[in-house]
Amino acid sequence: MEADPRAMLAEGASRLSQREIRVARRAFEMAARAAEASGDRAVHVEALALVARCYFLDGDSADGQIWLERAEKHSAREEPLGYSRCRQVRGLFERSRGNQDLALEIFEDLYNYCRQQGLFERALNAAHHLALLAPLDGQVVWARRAISAAQDAGNEALLAILWNNLGLTYDRMERPMEALASYRRARWYHYRTGTEREKLISDWAVGRALRLAERHREALLWLSDVALRAENRWQANPMPEEQEWRGHAHQELGEVQAELGLVPEAIQSLEISRRSFLGLEADSLQEGVFEAVLERIEQLTDAKKP
Repeated sequence: MEADPRAMLAEGASRLSQREIRVARRAFEMAARAAEASGDRAVHVEALALVARCYFLDGDSADGQIWLERAEKHSAREEPLGYSRCRQVRGLFERSRGNQDLALEIFEDLYNYCRQQGLFERALNAAHHLALLAPLDGQVVWARRAISAAQDAGNEALLAILWNNLGLTYDRMERPMEALASYRRARWYHYRTGTEREKLISDWAVGRALRLAERHREALLWLSDVALRAENRWQANPMPEEQEWRGHAHQELGEVQAELGLVPEAIQSLEISRRSFLGLEADSLQEGVFEAVLERIEQLTDAKKP
């Protein structure tokens, strides 16, 4: 019995969501062959493009390019599923090559096309890539368009991520009140859809935003709770991911304690952060985080000296 191309396409998508890239690629290859034999052009084109994406994710752009060109040869704008998938993968390839302007053009056209076709999840994906590619001001525009698309799709888990990313953008723009509002929205969705760890991180983000907005008393309440929960999670499960967030929680708590003049308490919190970060692999931390904790401890210690 011949393979069902749509079933194989779904199987590949499931495997890809679990990061089983090579298993997914084989499923997509089978879907492409079966779809070609049965004359299902939409599945044939989409499966070919997804094989290309798997090669891309596996670090093999050369073979991926061959499969993508095959997909594009059979693709037509009148057939939305195959066409949109081809353009999505083409945008990824161009971005990886450093062709930022071309990638922006592809994803913007794709966003508008998918909205017109009612493909809201794919419009959301395109807007997400545009938010990553655009200059800082443009990132706000496209983040909000991605949020709109996610709302149309009813995807609350993605809304948590997108609101958080918008908060990060406002953070980089040094607009703390807007960052705080975005993080609060992200937190609302994380509490509806997320894990306990995601809830902890969303509370940490709100506490940090309160500190940066100079609402120090509120920040102290949030971050004290976050640090306690992070400590309990690490005590129950002393794995690197819990250790890292123990470090981040105590670092932020130490910063707000220092800003409130609670210097001994701040040094104590920052020392816990230092010890947490010290036990982690160097490449698991954002560059400069450990050094910032050391520098802050030194500053506060020097300030205590008569």
